Amino acid sequence: MGLSFRDWALEKLSKCHGVKAVEPVGDRFIHIIREEYPSFTSAIISEKTVSRPIVNEFIGTAQDFEFISNIPKAAKWSADAIAVAKKHTLGWGGFGDLMSAIGQEIVTDFQRKEYEFVEFGLYQHSKVIGLTRIYDRVFKIHRAGSDFLTVVLINEYELTAEHVRYARETYGDFDEILKTNPNGGTTSVAQEVASNLGVSIFSWGEFLRRLHKP
Repeated sequence: MGLSFRDWALEKLSKCHGVKAVEPVGDRFIHIIREEYPSFTSAIISEKTVSRPIVNEFIGTAQDFEFISNIPKAAKWSADAIAVAKKHTLGWGGFGDLMSAIGQEIVTDFQRKEYEFVEFGLYQHSKVIGLTRIYDRVFKIHRAGSDFLTVVLINEYELTAEHVRYARETYGDFDEILKTNPNGGTTSVAQEVASNLGVSIFSWGEFLRRLHKP
């Protein structure tokens, strides 16, 4: 029999830099004892889509915890799930995010830097009057004097046609693609597929300029 997703996480976390020890807590939690910072407990889930009921299920348990980590890399978080996690002061994200959170003293306010950068930058833009989060990687941008734009964030070094197709399959309709990784590039086939879907691919600076257009 293979490892459960919680046991898989236990094995990986035990080898993570900054971790002194890990302890299972029931079937769905892991207590992480850190070398430098205070220990904390994370819920471990394995869902294709993290929804509000899933997060609420863990909040409704008697177990205190500070983080909720979803194992599958190809997964998404609904806006409602994120809002509940934030309301209850929980760090949230994928397994890579949990490993990143281990390196910071306070984990309860953890959100990956990619999201923080985009949200902060958009709110600073003169055209933006509000943001509505649809999923972890999808934002509806409300603009003064213009229609809103729905943008999906793709953080790949080399953005390919498969990444574009996966974004559409996973997140549904969106108006534009923002490549949040400043390094690497975008393949010509990815540009072609995006065009066929009626969207364009932008770097950060290009997207800020795009916001001024109808």
